[in-house]
Amino acid sequence: MKMSVGVDLHKGQFTVYWRSEDGIYGRWERYQTNESGYNQFTKALERIVENGYEVQVAVESSGNTRYFKQRVEKAGVKVRVINTLKFKVVNESVKKTDRHDAATIAEFLEKEMLPEARLCSPESEELRRVLKSRKVLVQAIVSIKNQLHGLLLSFGIELSKGSLQSKKGRLAAKKCSRRTGPAWRSGRTAY
Repeated sequence: MKMSVGVDLHKGQFTVYWRSEDGIYGRWERYQTNESGYNQFTKALERIVENGYEVQVAVESSGNTRYFKQRVEKAGVKVRVINTLKFKVVNESVKKTDRHDAATIAEFLEKEMLPEARLCSPESEELRRVLKSRKVLVQAIVSIKNQLHGLLLSFGIELSKGSLQSKKGRLAAKKCSRRTGPAWRSGRTAY
């Protein structure tokens, strides 16, 4: 006897639909994405397995899917990660609720109609996150430099495009801003 478990996973909680192939068993539950919630879910999975069911779990790919998959597979249950780009039934659903999505995932899992996604290696994921963080930092630096150029320009100080890239250029900009900076900084009267 098979038990198909559809999971709609979010940052703070996940909704689960338990669906037995004989149609006798079908219910929703909600768990928190914390230690207690994961423990409750894995214990429920273990109870179902002890009752003689062959359990299969499916979850949509999201930011915390890898952690969810690792936690559930430690309990001895295989988790299938859904390729959400190919599984339009949930994405384009008119009735978009967590309960409905979990039930739909369980139904398609039971029928073996879910497109699977392969997770990249933990090393690749870590590299991807480091590169994304670097990109965000570089964009922030560029934005701040552009704001500085605009601020200096408002005081009549025009610098070459790359002048804030070097220490020498930043020192020159600092000297210029002291000479021609705002009146409130220099003690001059602003008339």
